[in-house]
Amino acid sequence: MGKGAKKLQERSRGLENDLGEILRIEQECPGVRYVVAKRTNSPAAEEYYIVERGTDSISEEAKAYGTPLAHHPELLVYSLDDPQSGATIVGYEIKRYLVKNGLPLPEGDSLLSVARFAMLDHPEYFGRYPAPLVTPRGDTARYRELMHGVFSIETDHGETVLAVCYPLWTSCLPDSVRCLAEQTAHDTEQGIHNTLGFLFFPEDAAQRVLAELSYESDN
Repeated sequence: MGKGAKKLQERSRGLENDLGEILRIEQECPGVRYVVAKRTNSPAAEEYYIVERGTDSISEEAKAYGTPLAHHPELLVYSLDDPQSGATIVGYEIKRYLVKNGLPLPEGDSLLSVARFAMLDHPEYFGRYPAPLVTPRGDTARYRELMHGVFSIETDHGETVLAVCYPLWTSCLPDSVRCLAEQTAHDTEQGIHNTLGFLFFPEDAAQRVLAELSYESDN
């Protein structure tokens, strides 16, 4: 076992009083660890990011979301099972650290994909989804935001379309509704799962799409 692994193992012992039995611990970047732990009588293990208050790898803005551990207040915990815990923000900043330092990201990961999905839960950090400027039926002349990531757009051709951001249409819309959508030429050429683009629905499909999104948000 190397020195780094031994140090992590020693640190894991100090976390057990707060998180339970430590099943896995990995260094993500300086001062940030990924931890899997299981509390006594808990049916399943839980995942966390643990951030050292003094690390420069994570911003003070991200640290403000963390909860100090009871027995180790110098450590901040973020539950990966809680969308509001700030864990997605820490995950983004880990990847930002890797990119800035010329280190490889995990295969299939990108800063853009993390940010696009995390915007749903943390627009105060990532910003709100910007309305698309180009649609399959012309350029955006004006728009209304109907909900976060969903826009009613009037194009320069005088047509109205409903635009739904990538994380919402991939997670909330069934295939029977997605098949009613149109894509921009760019998204079709590059592959919409690469561009993380919007889907656009004509006016006669808008109410059905909004009903699906409303149902998902209520459940």
